[in-house]
Amino acid sequence: MKQVFRTQQGIKVVDVQIPSINENEVLVKVHRSMISTGTETMTLRKEQVSLSNKLKTHKKNLDKLKKMVLAEGFGKSYKFIKYKLKPSPDDIDLSPIGYSNSGVIVATGSKVMNFNIGDRVACAGSGIAAHAEYVAVPRNLVVAIPENVTFEQAAFTTIGSIAIQGLRRANVTFGDTIVITGLGLIGLLSVQIAKAWGLTVIALDIDYSRIALAKQLGADYAYYANLTELDSIIKSLTSGNGADAVVVCAATKSDAPVNQAMHLCRRKGTVTIVGSVGMNVERDQMYLKEIDLLMSTSYGPGRYDDQYEKAGIDYPIGYVKWTENRNMAEFVRLLASGKLSIEPLISNTFIIENAAKAFNYLVDSRLKPIGALLKYTEDNSIIASEENAKKVRPIETITSDKIRIGIIGTGGFIQGNHLPNLQSLNRMFDIKAICDKNHVTAANLARKYHTSYSTTDYKEIIADNQIDAIIIGTRHNLHAQLAIESLAAGKHVLVEKPVAMTMPELDQLDDIVRHSNKHLTVGFNRRYSPFAIFAQDILKYRISAVLMTYRINAGSYPLDNWIHDPVEGGGRIIGEGCHFIDFISCIVNAPVKEYDFKFIPLDGRVIHAYDNVSLNLSFEDGSLANMIYTSIGNKAMDKERIEIYCDYKTLVIDNFMSMNCYGTKAKNINLNKMDKGFVQELIEFGQVIKEGKIPSLSWQSIYDTTKITIDVTNQIKGN
Repeated sequence: MKQVFRTQQGIKVVDVQIPSINENEVLVKVHRSMISTGTETMTLRKEQVSLSNKLKTHKKNLDKLKKMVLAEGFGKSYKFIKYKLKPSPDDIDLSPIGYSNSGVIVATGSKVMNFNIGDRVACAGSGIAAHAEYVAVPRNLVVAIPENVTFEQAAFTTIGSIAIQGLRRANVTFGDTIVITGLGLIGLLSVQIAKAWGLTVIALDIDYSRIALAKQLGADYAYYANLTELDSIIKSLTSGNGADAVVVCAATKSDAPVNQAMHLCRRKGTVTIVGSVGMNVERDQMYLKEIDLLMSTSYGPGRYDDQYEKAGIDYPIGYVKWTENRNMAEFVRLLASGKLSIEPLISNTFIIENAAKAFNYLVDSRLKPIGALLKYTEDNSIIASEENAKKVRPIETITSDKIRIGIIGTGGFIQGNHLPNLQSLNRMFDIKAICDKNHVTAANLARKYHTSYSTTDYKEIIADNQIDAIIIGTRHNLHAQLAIESLAAGKHVLVEKPVAMTMPELDQLDDIVRHSNKHLTVGFNRRYSPFAIFAQDILKYRISAVLMTYRINAGSYPLDNWIHDPVEGGGRIIGEGCHFIDFISCIVNAPVKEYDFKFIPLDGRVIHAYDNVSLNLSFEDGSLANMIYTSIGNKAMDKERIEIYCDYKTLVIDNFMSMNCYGTKAKNINLNKMDKGFVQELIEFGQVIKEGKIPSLSWQSIYDTTKITIDVTNQIKGN
């Protein structure tokens, strides 16, 4: 993996081993890391001055050199100076840098009970939450981030925690007036956090662009820090009293910010030092006003305590409420609530290979940057490369006024659903042609739906330049081949489930889809039902994993029904089970990690087919689902029941006619008739190929779901 280091020769990106983790750590694949213009660049600014200039300008260094020459001799002293100025590759020391990043957990230690693989997290720790593709982080330096917080935002968490701790040390409360002096990254975050806490905020700096930005980000007042009348201004804003607290976030060797803070503070107020500033305090103001001068140590209680940070031993909340980890969690909460604006603080973003450029950019005083991000996943990860290799090409939209549809296969499902629904959506669709192997059926339907023609030869429809999209509703064994031919002819395709019955078919179709600019989707209609959409909305910002059951009382088909035919139908798990797996995946909204199943074997009396299965699915976010598909239940019972458990909420969907919601303010749904999403499925199909809408059902999801059903069926039959 790549990692950024500070060396005697400046910033270097070096290939090193991925770190191992101990029992209290998690391994995180980093997506973004934050470089601030403060702590991390301070040493670099010093290093910009050459050693020879330091020797000329600092007499003490010359004295040291004289002593070294006298004690060690000229030769050894020369080698030492040469080593400092230009070390050989073997002599370069690598010092890890970075302390604020975000990513995804890929491994957990045995004692880590509060995180799972796949969790999105923010990490802290100098040299721990480093600028690296992978980092090993102790559990008390990691917090989870919700889905509505981006990796870019979460990369600020450590720095935000420093700002939070500085405000906590100031001991401010709702309605207080606070002065924040020094509007760098921490200062500008402090302004926003203080406003979110209900404080009146006065911001100070010597840079007019930062002053303007502080106003933009919510400061009630913002002034040039060196105004001679500043003391009077602050008093006029505080009824003559002065500020309740001053937080010094500046970075300077000067003592001026601290002593100015004493003047601006009210009697018995508080001055908190967050930045690195001169501390030669003038006693008079501090003494006369009895001001508390406090230091704020980094992210909060626990910092520099190995028992807390490395051993993972937390401080009980009854004794220490706001530890560094809980400060991190509070910053993430503020991000999720939308009360902080992060984008104005990102001056630039660099890929990790350009880390040296990023640091040089931050120390360029002409640019006056605030902060820069390093990014990893899109450009440097193996996972990203694999995803790009499997990427589907952009979809080419159609230009005709209406989407001209050709239908191939008109069995009971197509006649009962798609044809009448297409007719009801005639502002979007125009049914141009119908194909069925029975010429009478095709002709009758053509007259009923006023199509241009009917045919028994599907190739006629595929070759028709006046047709934009094809809906395939034949028996299962023809689906994959017809979809392949339709895509090859430049048609968009909606194929009824299943999309394929064997892995060779599925893989052949996979190759075609990924190289085609036409859209292919499958009739997984349940994900388009109002119940699915409503459930997704309720769970949108969920914290916990999902536990879900889906029971299908499918009823039995005679053994001579074509669905049981291994060549024509493929069995009911392939033919219908894919529906329910897709619905589960849609609700969980995470990839399936692994699955297992049990089935009732044939007994020659009641169990005649392999259609009594209990399938267990586990997902990468820790969610679990169980699908029970049975043909031996009583027909008087409704076909489908879904129970969803998450965040102390329960959603129960009965046969796609009702949904009962427990533990949420959402209202129950009760429909007069079943709605399995058939109409909405067609609407989205039209929006994708006509308007360029991003499909909610990805090809990768279709592929993964179909692969599961094929694998389960093959294992059941011993193939």
